[in-house]
Amino acid sequence: MATYTATPVTEEMRDHAALLASFHPAFAKVSEGLMEIAEQEWTADQTSTAIALIGGVNDGVDDLLALIAAVARRLGDPATNPALRDLTPSRAHAVRSLTRQYEAYDRDFAPRSLLAEAAAAADLDCPHPTDHA
Repeated sequence: MATYTATPVTEEMRDHAALLASFHPAFAKVSEGLMEIAEQEWTADQTSTAIALIGGVNDGVDDLLALIAAVARRLGDPATNPALRDLTPSRAHAVRSLTRQYEAYDRDFAPRSLLAEAAAAADLDCPHPTDHA
C-alpha cells in the first residue's frame, strides 16, 4: 500500500494545540500527540484504523473519545481527585454528576457511526456503497 505525504495542518489547529499545551505539560503531550497524528504519513489502511480509534469504535468504549470522557469523569470525582475534597458537598456532587453524565452521553450519544463509516470508507479491503457509484 502506498503512503502519502500529509498536507500541513492549519494554523487554526496549531493555535488550538498551542493553547491547550500552555495549560499544563500533560496537555502539551496530548496536543503534541494529536498534531503528530494529524501530520503523520499514513496508508489508507492505517488511516482507517486511526479514524476508528479517534472516535469510531461503535461500542464507545475503546476509542480516544471514550478515554477522554473517562479522564474527565475521574477528574470530576472527589474519590479519585483529592483536589475536589474541599468543595462543599453540593458542589462536589455537581462536578461528579456532570462528569459522569458526560461520560455516559459520550458513550451513548456521540455520533460514532460517522467516524466508523469514514473508517470503513478508507479501508480498501471493506466494500463500500460508493464503490458502485
